[in-house]
Amino acid sequence: MSRGAHLAAHSAVSASLAPLSDRALQELVDAAVPIGSGIGGKSALLEVAGTPVFVKRVSLTDRRGNRRSRSTANLFDVTGRRPLRRAEPEYVLSLYWLTSSPRTGSEYDIALRLLSTPSVLVDRGATGGPAPLDGSVEESLLSTGLDHPDIVSFGVRGVSTGYAGWSGVSYAAISPERSLTIEDLVSCELTVQALWCFTRQIQQLIEDGQDPSMPERYGWRFLRAAYSRLTTARAQETAQHCLMREAIMKTSGLAERLRAAQDALRESVG
Repeated sequence: MSRGAHLAAHSAVSASLAPLSDRALQELVDAAVPIGSGIGGKSALLEVAGTPVFVKRVSLTDRRGNRRSRSTANLFDVTGRRPLRRAEPEYVLSLYWLTSSPRTGSEYDIALRLLSTPSVLVDRGATGGPAPLDGSVEESLLSTGLDHPDIVSFGVRGVSTGYAGWSGVSYAAISPERSLTIEDLVSCELTVQALWCFTRQIQQLIEDGQDPSMPERYGWRFLRAAYSRLTTARAQETAQHCLMREAIMKTSGLAERLRAAQDALRESVG
């Protein structure tokens, strides 16, 4: 999907959702197709203005429940007396599931590569911060090709086309009955994103000169288990699952982070 088409779809979805009441939004979410559950809650898929939309349902505690609807109160005193700081995410792993495209043949394959490595369409030296490059750059790449060293393929000939990059995963099913499901991809993407942020927090504590400390439930044994689950093949796991996992782990650099965070937490408990 080109940048223009992506923006058009985003605008159409926003315009469709904006006038809905809370009850109408609830009914829309209730009608979504469940695709699994993972960290934080259940996930589902619905269609808005002709565009597939991924939905994550996160349960609220009583403290944040209906009696405080739309409240922006600092219920947990998360900022204390310190001044508010704008959150700046260091790592966001995007996932793109393609069901159709105006591109065909080699252009379609290049489009999937571009989705997995969106940084090639960004000017990081622009005044005022990173900014999208002119649309002609994307058209040129679609015509001439993209061979980026950070892109890892995990598709299977005749079954699917899939690519993983530092900050993106793209996938298109050629044979839906034999390919990975969207639940497979979303589950892996959310797990990698969450663990990357978790290990980054431990790294930040170390670099700030502190001894990292976590609740025992999420200590070094938790990270050891996570590393094993993400790097070890299962007896009934398909080759596609293995290829997907290996590609995302390699391009995200999570394996090294998990080992380093595990060692740091183990040292902190003696």
